[in-house]
Amino acid sequence: MQKSFPGKPKTLALAVMLASIAAPAVAQDVEEIIVTGSLIRGTPVDAALPVEVYTADDLREVGAPTALEFVKSLTASGPTTGEAYYFGGSGNTSNVGYNLRGIGADKTLTLFNGRRASENASIFPSSAVARIEILKDGAAVTYGADATGGVVNFITRNDYEGFELSSSYKGIDGSDGDWNVSGLAGWNFESTNIMLAAEWDHRSELDTIERSFTSLPYSATPGNSANAEWGSPVSGIVSDFTQSSCEAVGGTYVNSFTCAYNYIPYYNLVEQNDFFRLFGQVSSEVSDSMDFYLRGAFARNFSPHQYGSPSQPVVRGPARGTGATYQIYVPSTNPYVADFRSRTGYTGNAAGYTPVTYRALAHGGNTLFAGGHGLRRTEL
Repeated sequence: MQKSFPGKPKTLALAVMLASIAAPAVAQDVEEIIVTGSLIRGTPVDAALPVEVYTADDLREVGAPTALEFVKSLTASGPTTGEAYYFGGSGNTSNVGYNLRGIGADKTLTLFNGRRASENASIFPSSAVARIEILKDGAAVTYGADATGGVVNFITRNDYEGFELSSSYKGIDGSDGDWNVSGLAGWNFESTNIMLAAEWDHRSELDTIERSFTSLPYSATPGNSANAEWGSPVSGIVSDFTQSSCEAVGGTYVNSFTCAYNYIPYYNLVEQNDFFRLFGQVSSEVSDSMDFYLRGAFARNFSPHQYGSPSQPVVRGPARGTGATYQIYVPSTNPYVADFRSRTGYTGNAAGYTPVTYRALAHGGNTLFAGGHGLRRTEL
């Protein structure tokens, strides 16, 4: 017996019941779901974690970006390493790291199939990766402090069968261009899959002289405050150069205490890089409740040279203290001190002299560094 309510039509309940009878439930196959950043079982429907997923097809549609290009395109990522940027550490050239939310690459955890891996994302084989999951929120509770900024999880294919050979080339004005060659092979044997991948990425050098924005005159450089900083002599400091000696090394004479020069032309916008990757994987279904995985990887990032200005301040040398950029101390007994006093007109009786800012080579460079690279730039 059906109970009725005032003001409600009796046919409503009947219509709903008929609809449920007319649409019986159909069993559907559910694809495996991996949620990055949470150890709590669930699905994306009931998860509040902001996870972005980029599949292999998604990356191919946007031109198969390299690891560095992909990281730089993420709106959730802050400044990242990998480019030829001397002040960020030339040793980080080709070392691509994620910096989610801009709080530091050491606060973004990198996973490979859910396991902790190297922070250098350029070592992962792109042809073997099925998708990349990016958690744009902190997961320190799950993984620890190194996941405060977020988590990046590279997930490989596990059922690939066939052979795939791909290559790409990108032409760049002023450079020999960038190219990639990769091969992927997979075999299925009943409940076992074997997959092998090999890749070579090449990035050609792009010199700063190929772009006009790198050769601005010093006086046109934004934020130049040389005149304001060294507008007048400082007590105890003696200038050891003149306009002629400043211009002799390619500098711009500002005043008796400032010889300014542009050292940007000594750098490269892009350094030559070669990335070599090998990857092998064996996955097998042992039973309904047990899977077996065996993975091995080899990667090498090779940069034959990393140019930097030879005019950076000296940080090593005979000194009375440590931690300063002028680590050179010349006692008054040095035979060249008399010439210094005569040249500068200094009449004091100091026990020794220490430069405030010392750039040994200035804009002239030294051809012994990088086999004439500095000379080629100086001639321009």
